[in-house]
Amino acid sequence: MKKKILMASAVIVILAAICFIAVTSHRQSAPVSVPESGGTVNAAVLYSERADTDIYQDALSLLEQSLMPNLKVKAINIDGDFSLDGLDIIYPDSSIMQSPNSAGAKNDILSFAEAGGAVFLTNDFHDFFGESFIGASEFKKNDAFPQNLKFPNIGDDYTGMQGIISDFAALYPADTTFERCSQYDYGYAVLPKTALSVVQMDGLSLYTMNRFGEGYVFFTNPLLPNAFSVTGTEMVSRNDKQVSYSATTSSANRTIYSAFAEFVSKQKYGFSLERVYGCFGRPSMAWELHFEEITGYKNNSGVLFAELAKENCQIPSYSVVRNAYTWFLRSESISYMPGEQNAGFAQDYYENAYSSGKHVVADGRWLTFTEKADGGSYFVDYPEIDLCAYPFVDDLNGDSYPDIVSGSSDGRIYLCAGTAGEGNLTVETPKPITASDGTELSVSGQSSPIFADIDGDGVRDIVCGSGSGAVYAAKGTKSGSFAPFKLLLQTGISGLCFPETGDLDADGKTDLLVGSDEGRLICYFGESATGLVFDADSPKDLSASLEGLGTWLAPRLFDLNGDGASELYIGTFDGYIAKTRYSGGALEEPSYLTSAEMNYKGNNNIKFGNNCVPFFADIDGDGVADLICGCLEYGMAYPIDSPYFPYRGELKKQLDYFRKNDLFVEPHFLTNAYASTERERHELQMHLDALESYGIPRDSLMGTNQHTWHISSHELPQSFLSAYDQGLLWNSGFEPSRSTATPQVSAENVIALPFFLTRDGKKTTLIQNNSVVLYKGDEWTDTSARYGTPVCLYYHCDFIYADDAEAKKMVNVAADFQRKHRYNFVREDQLMLASAAAQNLVISPKSADNSGKAGLDVTLIPAHISEDFPLYDERYAMSSGYKISLGDKLSGKKLAVDASVWYRDGSSFFVSADRPVRLFETDKKAEPSHLEQVNVAAEITSAAKGVRVNFLDSGMLQCVVAGKARTADAGWKIEERDGHTIFTKFGKAQTLTITY
Repeated sequence: MKKKILMASAVIVILAAICFIAVTSHRQSAPVSVPESGGTVNAAVLYSERADTDIYQDALSLLEQSLMPNLKVKAINIDGDFSLDGLDIIYPDSSIMQSPNSAGAKNDILSFAEAGGAVFLTNDFHDFFGESFIGASEFKKNDAFPQNLKFPNIGDDYTGMQGIISDFAALYPADTTFERCSQYDYGYAVLPKTALSVVQMDGLSLYTMNRFGEGYVFFTNPLLPNAFSVTGTEMVSRNDKQVSYSATTSSANRTIYSAFAEFVSKQKYGFSLERVYGCFGRPSMAWELHFEEITGYKNNSGVLFAELAKENCQIPSYSVVRNAYTWFLRSESISYMPGEQNAGFAQDYYENAYSSGKHVVADGRWLTFTEKADGGSYFVDYPEIDLCAYPFVDDLNGDSYPDIVSGSSDGRIYLCAGTAGEGNLTVETPKPITASDGTELSVSGQSSPIFADIDGDGVRDIVCGSGSGAVYAAKGTKSGSFAPFKLLLQTGISGLCFPETGDLDADGKTDLLVGSDEGRLICYFGESATGLVFDADSPKDLSASLEGLGTWLAPRLFDLNGDGASELYIGTFDGYIAKTRYSGGALEEPSYLTSAEMNYKGNNNIKFGNNCVPFFADIDGDGVADLICGCLEYGMAYPIDSPYFPYRGELKKQLDYFRKNDLFVEPHFLTNAYASTERERHELQMHLDALESYGIPRDSLMGTNQHTWHISSHELPQSFLSAYDQGLLWNSGFEPSRSTATPQVSAENVIALPFFLTRDGKKTTLIQNNSVVLYKGDEWTDTSARYGTPVCLYYHCDFIYADDAEAKKMVNVAADFQRKHRYNFVREDQLMLASAAAQNLVISPKSADNSGKAGLDVTLIPAHISEDFPLYDERYAMSSGYKISLGDKLSGKKLAVDASVWYRDGSSFFVSADRPVRLFETDKKAEPSHLEQVNVAAEITSAAKGVRVNFLDSGMLQCVVAGKARTADAGWKIEERDGHTIFTKFGKAQTLTITY
């Protein structure tokens, strides 16, 4: 979404009152200057099209979204004529060694370095250029994974490269792929001759920097840049080693490429520049509240968390599911899929969160029987939980509405009388069936009832399995009542048993099948066409043909294909329905009822909940049999826009509160590892429709994150692009496909720098996975902050209504991190707009006209790369910032910056990019009060003895001033902490005038 604003003027005039100056001094002095042509660093990736790999595109894509706002990069194919003129740095890809022009390219690279160019060499080149180019006396094969590394103190200019290698080496052993990746080839180490050792292990150098002529040659190790994960901005695998994506590995690769370019910049100009992913030179953090649990909707949890956050000067952002559910609940339920003419079944994804089909409704809610509150995770199957609804469907009372009789784990048999209803199949409140003597018809353990005329009198009787292998019968009467249960059969099955009657062998006689939960299916072949007559001592065991189905075998005989003979359908523990036929004295190899779409297990089987029990009946009167299934269903999820959703009013009140208070809401997107693009598109359209029904326009600026974390594994970027194509412009939380790295606790997510996913060379969605900040200790979170990683704080606020202790703890952890690392707290949409603006930022250093005065004097002029991408927002484009790092060549210089907002940390300045910034030498020593942080987009102008901040966005508005400050503007909360004054207010965009 592109937003434009009218600026007060094309150039903001900054008066002397806000010419903020920071001064720093260093140890040594050396002459540096920026040429009149500017301080852009020009780089190229060299490659060959003749090679059998395109892995160079990963390095190219990361450099195209470099961390340096003054780096320009291009790709050069060395197979034909090419030129290295005008370049400062080259990144040769190993593919050039396969080019027919490799010898010529080698000579050109040697000449380039000798003339002053910088070369980034991967380890593959150890024997291509020769030892003198790298500065080695010899190379030694590195037979071990790099560890116990040492980092010589060789100057501040090297700390960027040393730092990312050190941090990555510390994180990598905790990577979920480390066991595999640590076995790969880690190349050759160097015994230096002329090279400077940058990183050492066991007395050898893994990384070196060599002066070759006037240039620099940086020789690296396969540890970093690391090719053992998916890392490029296309998010595609380039070889069989690249199984899954790692944000930390990708960010570390991007950082080391940029760190070398920053090193080169410091040698040329004395300083380097680096993007900051946040407004005015400080990184952003935001809550990412997954709001999904149905009792949280019922009990106002969203508002309760918002009020807690506000008390602590934080602002929440919410991602709302389409299907609200009850955590850990497992329920005996019944759902159905309408039949189709081809003996298939229509998959309706509207209610299909944790089971297939549409739900049967009773009393305005999904029909359920026994429930288990602590039923564990959806993604774990628990065979020990043997609950299920066991349905039989027919119009028992002749009123033309389908009635359901269901068994349950409580041993009762329930009658759910059909009734009129719009929408889903509707039944009355379940009532236990009683015998003619007034006692309930029940068995020990699971009841599994069917209706059959067992005595041939023309009246249906109830046959019911139990939890002990016994089958009982209750004789029916013409009045519709039933006699008490009597034992019909002891099957010899020790656990649950599931009876079914019908003609299995097509001999015209009624057979009795008995399934079980212990992998046994037996048949008592009938001896009569009327009634149920069989030899109880001569069952046939049919289990051998069904070994692949598991232990839960719930049989159902039905002629679905209309050929006049019944097929045998078997419900399984996995929730599938197997299909077979009795032929030649045995069951045929079973297959499954399938759909065009794969389920989350990775097959095309129609999948209900665990402990599936199928039934077939025409419940909608169209002449085609429908599939009804009882099962044990997880969560009992309701679409939030369903007429059956019980807490629409409560949820709407909270969403209205969010909008009124300028809080952010986005969809919490459910997909699975095997979902197709079409399925994801349909799901997202339904999700946006659901939110729109609550007054959240589908064209609002929104991104998404993943419910259950999962994304499709068909293609690594598929789910991101599915969302992008529906107008969702970023993803803030996911588990990479083909990975087991749970994002909020994984080493793969410690350094997660944002980037635009590219498709056909164009920017699409912004990828910014969530943070480990709330769940890991300082060692990891300090590393996140060291690289200015934007922080999305994943948390479930759903249960704050019951106990707010954990929520308060998390709020305090977030506050401590913010203060320690000087982050801006914002909404998630504001974080993404600021990150997009930072990645779009270009800084052009120019020498200032200082009228012949000696000393460094550089003007850093901001611009942006493009306005042609959906996350472009002019407000944030003019509110970006960056980092200036001073190199060793500026040691001893007293330097200052003139910027609207700035913060100094050692030899680095963090400055705003709302106007040109001046970096210059000065004798001035004092640091006046000034703005250090402004959290969201704003215009900053001068005011009498202070500054005026015209906020351009709503929500939480916050400024941090170094020193004491005050305001006459009403409604601002003012805090003084650690020598700073903090101004905070919640509401619409407005102006704050600050007096120092």
